Amino acid sequence: MKIAEGMKRCSKCGEVKPVGEFGKSKVSKNGLQSRCKECFKKYYEENKEKIAEYRENNKEHCAEYQKKYNEDNKEKIAEYRENIVIINKEAYNINTAPEEMKPILKKAIHLKNLKRDLRQNMNKIKELQENIR
Repeated sequence: MKIAEGMKRCSKCGEVKPVGEFGKSKVSKNGLQSRCKECFKKYYEENKEKIAEYRENNKEHCAEYQKKYNEDNKEKIAEYRENIVIINKEAYNINTAPEEMKPILKKAIHLKNLKRDLRQNMNKIKELQENIR
């Protein structure tokens, strides 16, 4: 049976779901993971202790991997951080937030950017004042 465009079958649960229900993968042909996010989350929950044990036993490798990832993805990380808003200790990413939250998050990001720009301009003013003296 052919699967409709924009849909994908999960290799774990076998359900056909929208492609938005699958995480990204650089190694697959279609750019998506074979398991849906729900199955991936379930796997993580069921194997939390094993994963923690692996990370504990391979601290150096994990730290090196994280460092390399951060170096290779500086722009991606910066863009992600630009789109994060913290409201009542909850972190929201505008790209993955529920639709009803997006207008609020857009305003919050705009304010965050204005604050950043103001801070940068204040630093420039301080530099200019120091150069004048």
